[in-house]
Amino acid sequence: MLEGLIESIASKFGLNPAQAAGIVKAITQRAQSNPQGLMEGLQSNGLGAQLSSWIGGGENQPIAAEHTDHALGADFADSTAQEIGVDPQIVREASAHALPEIVNDATPDGVLPEGGLQGALGGIMGKLGGLDLGGLLGGGGGGLRRFLC
Repeated sequence: MLEGLIESIASKFGLNPAQAAGIVKAITQRAQSNPQGLMEGLQSNGLGAQLSSWIGGGENQPIAAEHTDHALGADFADSTAQEIGVDPQIVREASAHALPEIVNDATPDGVLPEGGLQGALGGIMGKLGGLDLGGLLGGGGGGLRRFLC
């Protein structure tokens, strides 16, 4: 799932794989550090149905790029953009694309796992660190692995 998501983000938003992986990592870290804030930010802005669709077993409902500020914090796009060297609006758009998939992957059985969203997102962070994206980078992948770890 993660390799496909990173490829999709890179292709759709004109990013290199390291930038796309950086966005996925930043989303996951932010959501893991404050899962309650993520859920409350979405629910209090009328996006509870979207969140429920990501956790549930059905199709993931999308969110607009501007809604990522509610979910991930107003500073998320700017700080992530500065870190990986892209425009903040690209971070918002890529985050709107990735966030439903990340939450969905963290809740594979359509329910929050016993450790809650925070524990599930920790599992995704482990997967990110273990990815071998050499194929995405045309071989090596060592630089991306160092970036993700």
